[in-house]
Amino acid sequence: MTTDKQASSSIEVFREWQRCIATNDQEGTARVVDMDGYTEICLGLTDWTTGYAVAFANYYRNMIAPWSDMTFREEDITESADGVTVRLRVEAIHSHDFLGVPARPPHHLGPRQHSQGQGWPRHRPVGPAGPLGDLPAAHQRTAG
Repeated sequence: MTTDKQASSSIEVFREWQRCIATNDQEGTARVVDMDGYTEICLGLTDWTTGYAVAFANYYRNMIAPWSDMTFREEDITESADGVTVRLRVEAIHSHDFLGVPARPPHHLGPRQHSQGQGWPRHRPVGPAGPLGDLPAAHQRTAG
């Protein structure tokens, strides 16, 4: 969709909004978002927020700034009379504090550190407290 014509379906509005975010097109955003009346809550991060500028600043601070090398892939989109439901796959590198969890430097294995008889490196899962074995038992997953 070009920014010269009005989005007609909810999916078109969503995709135009995503385009505006990706290109920092604030004028385009104002055509598809009620800038003053936009209201949302981000459970666990913010209270109810009214006003798109404040909501977007919260979104950026909490969900974009802690990450680098982000990629988004739309996996499913459904339109109904009530709006649009989108399932995205997001991949990123945790590069700054996120919800109080500091970023850790990436772990790189040398060429001789492989699992025995296998062609791929052996990885030990790492959680926010260090290797998963260091987490309290209540926070560890068990097989089965």
